Amino acid sequence: MMKSIKEIRVIAATAAAVLLLAGCEKESNNTVENGPVAARINSVIGAMTSGPGSSGGSGTRAAGTAWTADDAIGITATHADGTKLLDNAHYLTPGGDGEFTAADGSVFYFTDNAEVGFTAYYPWTATEELESGIIQDVRTDATYQTPEKQPEIDFLFATAKGSAASPDVRLQFRHCMSRVVLRFLPGEGIAALDDIEYTLGDMALDGTFNTLTGEAKAIYYAGITTSISLPGNGAAELSSPLILYPQQGDTQRTLTLIMRGTRYAATFQLPQNPQNNNVRELLAGHSYTYNVKINNTTMTISQATISDWGDGGSGDINSTN
Repeated sequence: MMKSIKEIRVIAATAAAVLLLAGCEKESNNTVENGPVAARINSVIGAMTSGPGSSGGSGTRAAGTAWTADDAIGITATHADGTKLLDNAHYLTPGGDGEFTAADGSVFYFTDNAEVGFTAYYPWTATEELESGIIQDVRTDATYQTPEKQPEIDFLFATAKGSAASPDVRLQFRHCMSRVVLRFLPGEGIAALDDIEYTLGDMALDGTFNTLTGEAKAIYYAGITTSISLPGNGAAELSSPLILYPQQGDTQRTLTLIMRGTRYAATFQLPQNPQNNNVRELLAGHSYTYNVKINNTTMTISQATISDWGDGGSGDINSTN
């Protein structure tokens, strides 16, 4: 049965109303009600892996604390359409509590309901010192291997998303470097430890850090060494944590040590990673702890306990003086 002209007009009016409402709904979805919404940026450092391919545990800064007052990070924010809203913006945590605010006092606002992607890194570096977002030529030698200086090479990276509907931007930072801990212990014929000077050789100490992706990339130069002194004072043990670039290779590394005029030496390789076809490597965000036992005439280095950053594993090394 054919519809009357009146019925057709009612149907057409109804369809037009539906389309109008749909358009209004679409427009309202892209507009923040009651004005722009301020972003609240907070962070945590953790969720480090407890072994290659696994998860668990928590991580801390190299200096042993989560954050310190006025620690600075760089933040980049990108709109869903690709527009960059922040570019290496300088943010600080004045109270060292992981709540970050812009160094210049400005506030970031979500102006519509579209999702915004954030990347962040630590420590912040001025834009003019970067090359396409990359920090160049950072050497992790003895100059930086102290509790005061290690945070400068303990590169961290995080990603997050936020919107007007979800303005709490939570940045979960991860460690981008590797850590090697040498734990020196008195062995046979040694009652306590005196001052130690050791040299680590043929490790990749130079590299770059990409502030946009979080990649810490080692550059290997043959024959590079770094020497570190540890005061003994009759200690039962000494620990020396090192922040190093993730690296691979079968090259023999060396450890030489002098205590009480006696020189000890060892060669060793990076540990094998069973999750990567037993490639010898140090992984980002993992810690590799070795017990270094100093005997009267020999020195042995063997696998030890898991450290805060997660177990990277290690191989046994024996050496003689």
